[in-house]
Amino acid sequence: MEQLPAQDVQLAECLERVRALPTIALDDPRIEDRGATPTNIQFGNNFYLVWVVLESGNLEAITGFGDQVRKLVGMSGWVDFTETNQDLIDEIFRELDTTLKPYKVVFNDFCGYLSDRDWGALDQMNGATGHPLGVEAANIYVWDKLNPLLQAAAEGMREVGIPPEEFYG
Repeated sequence: MEQLPAQDVQLAECLERVRALPTIALDDPRIEDRGATPTNIQFGNNFYLVWVVLESGNLEAITGFGDQVRKLVGMSGWVDFTETNQDLIDEIFRELDTTLKPYKVVFNDFCGYLSDRDWGALDQMNGATGHPLGVEAANIYVWDKLNPLLQAAAEGMREVGIPPEEFYG
């Protein structure tokens, strides 16, 4: 049996990851917009990275955010926030694992092919989604899931006297 070149195997594996990603619905009105309005706006800019670091348990997991997280968990109100919002925190962690992490792997693949100017691979990745917006449809899906949770976390932080804006990155 003839083996495929490593580059072809890598792309095939990438396309499988793309096919596994959830995307926004095919009748979503943002499809018509096609780039006229930014679709992947993250609530609080990089606020989600605070939660990535907290979930990992490694304060050095993301350069620059370890100090932010140390500051956050040391603030008065943090214990109250976690006790009151444990279900929300669990849901954020669940979405990070099930939605964001798989998307980030595909996004890194996409950036690699973009850097290599491999337009054919990018076309295949976009096509593998089965969506007119391509990989962007998965990106929108991720932030549709995470943003309401991050907004709720920010509101919960405010309620216990923690200014979430200090952690927006």
